[in-house]
Amino acid sequence: MSPQHAHDEVIKAVRLCWNNEHDKAKTIIETKKDSHPRYAVEWAFVFMVRDMLHANSKSKEEVMEMFQAADKLAQSQRSGKGRVILEGDPMHEHAKNSLWGDFTSIFAHKNKKTPAELEAMRWKLECDVIYADCLLIRSITQLRGNQYVKGAINIRLAWGHYQSLIKVLAHKGGEVPTYISDNIKFGVGMFYIFLTLVPSGLMKVLSVIGFVRDSELGEQYLQEVFRNGGVRAPISALVLLTYYLFLPVGLGDVSVTLQKAKLLLDKCNEIYPNNSYFHGYSNFYHRKKGETGEALRSIDAAISNAARPPMLLRYLRADTLFMAMKWREAVEAYGILWEEISKGKLEFEYSGQLVMTLAASHMMLGNKGKAGELMRLVPSATNQKSKQDANSPKFAKKCVQEPRLLALSGFYCLYINRDMAHMKHEDLVSLEAQLDTFNREYAVQEVPETTAMSLLFRGVMQKGSGRVDDARKTWSALIKLKQLHKDSPSLPYGHYELGELEYRQGNLKAAKKLLDHGATLNVESDTLANRYNRAISLLDKEIRRRK
Repeated sequence: MSPQHAHDEVIKAVRLCWNNEHDKAKTIIETKKDSHPRYAVEWAFVFMVRDMLHANSKSKEEVMEMFQAADKLAQSQRSGKGRVILEGDPMHEHAKNSLWGDFTSIFAHKNKKTPAELEAMRWKLECDVIYADCLLIRSITQLRGNQYVKGAINIRLAWGHYQSLIKVLAHKGGEVPTYISDNIKFGVGMFYIFLTLVPSGLMKVLSVIGFVRDSELGEQYLQEVFRNGGVRAPISALVLLTYYLFLPVGLGDVSVTLQKAKLLLDKCNEIYPNNSYFHGYSNFYHRKKGETGEALRSIDAAISNAARPPMLLRYLRADTLFMAMKWREAVEAYGILWEEISKGKLEFEYSGQLVMTLAASHMMLGNKGKAGELMRLVPSATNQKSKQDANSPKFAKKCVQEPRLLALSGFYCLYINRDMAHMKHEDLVSLEAQLDTFNREYAVQEVPETTAMSLLFRGVMQKGSGRVDDARKTWSALIKLKQLHKDSPSLPYGHYELGELEYRQGNLKAAKKLLDHGATLNVESDTLANRYNRAISLLDKEIRRRK
């Protein structure tokens, strides 16, 4: 079977998979998954797409084994050994004459290539791409799961293969069919975008072994792959949406990335009307616009389209209720999820954060006793295998040590999720009134750290409701607070917020001073560290441009 024929067949499965028709997709692929590398890798992708929304480590491990099986099959068949070649396949005559060789030697042949030689070249490229794709997916999963040694080894191997493959496109692109070149560009594009999203600490390690970021080229490649509509089109869209909706824009214009996201979301929801992923990402898009009603409708569509509603989508629905300040509904939604996890001893990547936000929801309703009880559970509820859940126990322990901090837990969750920064004016006015009430009732301003955190949140509300001068005064008061410990987590956040505000007001010198100093403070969050890195990079470029 030629690579072209295999792609033509598996593309049907890919489209079914992203439209939540996983059983139909598996039927197309299953019979050839053990003998053909393209079917093997798409088999792994079907399960990856099906299981990603369930956010548990066990299913990830099983999917990674499928990718490993696919890359072994690709390696074993790259030379043609073990490949089943049927009559009518252009490779049939080529195989009989034993003309297999490295595809670079075929490229070097200056005379016109025979159909069999071209097919041999394409088959070897196909196997190389599959091998590289499997390595990349496995390495990203390993790095996200804190398996840094394995992840670094595999990502370096993957990048070596992609570098070779992209050189082939550069020199002989006209001889490489789109269904293969798209797969190469997907891998390279995803690689570049992944490097843009990794935590700054990990990026320093990767930089030492030769990796560089090129987000513009990565975006260009992935957009091209999506437009061509091949097997990697839907996942290219998903990677781009992750880039547009979750990459800290720093000092950039968020409206630009949101517009790019909307174009993709509209197209994907049209192509895959019964999907869960793109409706789920639409939820994030609307939350970043402050449109909680639309965000709830999007996440409800994502949940209703899934045959077995994934816990991650239900968790995002609870988060949306929390952003909409529907505290009682949020308590119910988070509570149902936590009961399922705790009673069923289920694994969920965000279990610690879920319990923390459940506690915060109770606190916003004034149920301080219940909030404290739940906050004490957070460290034991945290998923130790999940990097995404790492900060929850830190904040929870501080709340247990300082009860006045517990009063601010709801505001903290809205801030950390970046929902507070995108809330509508009327919601911010209501939220600030509740902050005033809690400051009075729980003596928040009697302790330096809780005072600082209260000022941090108030500044965000003031800025979001158009009171820029008030926000500047509030954040200035925060960073000048006496008796505030030098390792206070509020200080780097305060410096960042004030630095960004000064930049947007055209005060580049003040912004530079604030951001450079803030980056040297105790930045506990990878997300904040990435925001600092991106903001300082953009600021330095702007300063050079104006000279």
